[in-house]
Amino acid sequence: MIETLEQVNEWFDGSGRPKGLKGDQILPTAQIVALANQFVALISPRAFRQAKGFDEAASILMQAMDRRFARRYVLALLNQLDNRGGRERWAEMSRRRA
Repeated sequence: MIETLEQVNEWFDGSGRPKGLKGDQILPTAQIVALANQFVALISPRAFRQAKGFDEAASILMQAMDRRFARRYVLALLNQLDNRGGRERWAEMSRRRA
């Protein structure tokens, strides 16, 4: 668990931190947590901006494939959203709570 958290800021292309790990040197769990964190951040409203829609979030994540995130994890997330009811389950995250 600690090792996963230590690697969350590593980038798939090796430009992350703290160790500059690259590709499969990064634990799958760390890659998945980093991707999930980014996705939730994109679809959640912030004080300085509204939540991004699923299509915009998907576009941003696709642009980060092979650079920030491994292609297989981004595509798995998008498959979940588009083909397995993920958009409906995650819709609540993008709504501002009163």
